[in-house]
Amino acid sequence: MSLNNEKPKVLIVDDEKGLRIGSKRILEDEGFVVEIAENGTEGVEKGTKQEFDLAVIDLKMPDIDGLEVLKEIKKSHPNTVCFIATAYASYDTAIESTRLGAYSYIPKPFSPDELIYNLQKGYDHRKLLIESEKLKQEREANLHELAAERSRLSTVINLIADGVMVINKAGELVYCNHAAFRYLDIEKVKIGEQVISFLPKSAQENVNKYLVSEEYLDTSFSSQIEIKPNELFVEAITSPVPREDGELAGIVLVIRNITELKKIEKIKNQFVSMVAHELKNSRSRSSRFLKYSCRRDD
Repeated sequence: MSLNNEKPKVLIVDDEKGLRIGSKRILEDEGFVVEIAENGTEGVEKGTKQEFDLAVIDLKMPDIDGLEVLKEIKKSHPNTVCFIATAYASYDTAIESTRLGAYSYIPKPFSPDELIYNLQKGYDHRKLLIESEKLKQEREANLHELAAERSRLSTVINLIADGVMVINKAGELVYCNHAAFRYLDIEKVKIGEQVISFLPKSAQENVNKYLVSEEYLDTSFSSQIEIKPNELFVEAITSPVPREDGELAGIVLVIRNITELKKIEKIKNQFVSMVAHELKNSRSRSSRFLKYSCRRDD
């Protein structure tokens, strides 16, 4: 695109030789780079082969009319600013040319000043179009990158053995991986729905601590929960998610499967109880033996 160049590129499509040559000289004196086409066929060929900043197209030509030339150029290069030049403007052609993407009319005959003024306005519009296109492309690129980043993050989190759940200040589910659904048995809840009431009671209480507090709580809370009796135990750890201004944005809940630890703890407790019981029985037997021995000695 020639916006990086100081000289805008213009295509003039007109079957009047004098107008073509005269317009070319006028515009080149003003710093424009000008290409000319003597009929509609040549205008379509040149206007679609390369992108011009501006195009001045005669409405009435013997082979292809200006509206068809306009249509083909805009199809190939939507940001080329096109003018229809004619002495036969009508309401219908104005509507149709606007529909096809014409920027404006330049009534014939026109003076050099009128031509230059219109093209300068058109070039300013062209620069706005290009800038808008760049911003759109950058925004789309950023959105694609954000979507890709979210996809990568989602993949990573879903591969984590721990459950991860994010809840906003309204108590709505923002994110949840498969492990969290499985550990908490809340498959019915969808993203964007209220989720707090579906959490185990102790997890609800910990989440609500952040939501009801008038100040930002920069601390974590933990609770151990028996999800399925003797089958599934989890540790639910709640932590705040801050905004840039230090206010609460939401809560993240991490759910760890501690079933095996609970089983080991149970076995350890059973072992300790058994050892204590054996020691107690051993002391009792020893005591009885000593009493029996003492009686025999007497």
